[in-house]
This record gives sequence, C-alpha cells and structure tokens, in this order.
Amino acid sequence: MQGAHPVCCGIDVHKDTLTACLRRVDANGQVSKERREFATTYTSLLTLSDWLVEQHCPIVAMESTGVYWKPVYHVLVGTVEVYIGNAHELRSRPGKKTDKRDAAWLAELFAHGLIQPSFVPPPEICAPSRDLCLAGCDAHAGRLGANAEPK
Repeated sequence: MQGAHPVCCGIDVHKDTLTACLRRVDANGQVSKERREFATTYTSLLTLSDWLVEQHCPIVAMESTGVYWKPVYHVLVGTVEVYIGNAHELRSRPGKKTDKRDAAWLAELFAHGLIQPSFVPPPEICAPSRDLCLAGCDAHAGRLGANAEPK
C-alpha cells in the first residue's frame, strides 16, 4: 500500500534521549527503516537535523507528550516540516505500541497519513502572548502585594 509520505521520520522524545526512525519506500515498493538514537542536547539535535537532510527526509512526526518535544521542534522546524501529533489520539490507534518501537510506530502511522498535526503557534504569536501573560501576572502580583496584610 502506497503511503502519504514515502520518506518520513518518526521521533520518540524522552528527557535525555530521542529515537528517530527513518522510513523510506524504494522504487520497488520495499520499505526500509533505519533507527538512530540521539541525545537531546542542542549539538545532538543539530546532528539529527543534519542527518535528516542527508537522508533527504522532508517531514517528521513526534508525539506531544510533556514538554520534551519543544526543543526538538524548534531545532528541526527550520529544516524539515514537523508534525506534532496529539498523544491521546495516537494512543487510541490500534496496533502494537511499545517504548522500544514508538519511533517506528510513529513513522508507520505518519507514512500512511494517520497522524493529524496539532496546532503549534508560530513565534510571532507566541512572543506577544507570553509578554501579555507575564504583564498580567505582574499586575496581579502587584495588586496582591499592595492589598496583602503585613505579617
């Protein structure tokens, strides 16, 4: 069965490491997978990005569990297209999903168009929203400080 993405990568991100599974379909329809493990340091993420470019991988998919996907996303988004899949939706998909096979499972789902991307606001939206939130928090803290009773 021909997939939506003949060359793609599934990335399973943890706190200190990530596993990337590059999935490609050759001209004969044969599927090959290559798994690599990377640290989550900035230098290692740049190595991951270079590897994806060398392998001519235009698109990757990750699960949005916790906050560990964010640095990976920010390093890769300038180089390849990045899909962030909703963790709840991905877990509801039938199939054998284990910690050792998460990256391969993500690549397989993504190759067949079974991962819908979550909305990740672009930087021009994030920065003003963050500043506005922080200003509101500061104003709220100021009101509390002025009205607080001395101890």
